[in-house]
Amino acid sequence: MYYEATKKISYFMILVGILLAAIGLWEFAPRSYSSETPDSVFMLSIAKRVAFPSLGLMLNVLGFIFLKLIREIQIENETIRNELSNLTKQIGEIRRN
Repeated sequence: MYYEATKKISYFMILVGILLAAIGLWEFAPRSYSSETPDSVFMLSIAKRVAFPSLGLMLNVLGFIFLKLIREIQIENETIRNELSNLTKQIGEIRRN
C-alpha cells in the first residue's frame, strides 16, 4: 500500500540486473576477429565481460534486499498497528471502569 513505488523500483532493479548479467554472459560467446582489429575492441570486450555481470549481480542483490526490507517494514507496521489497537481497547475498558 505505502511502498508500491519502492517495490516497483526493486522489481525494475532486479529485471535490469538480470538483463545486464545476460548481456555480460553473452559477451563470453566466441567471436572471430581479424588480425587488424585494434586493441581497444578487445579491451572493450573484456570490460563488458567483467562489468555487466558484476553490475547485474549487484543490482539483483540490492533489489532483493530492498524487497526483504519492505516486507520486514510491513510486518513491523502491522504488528505496531495491532498493538496500538489492543492498547486503545484496554484504555477504553479502563475508562469505563
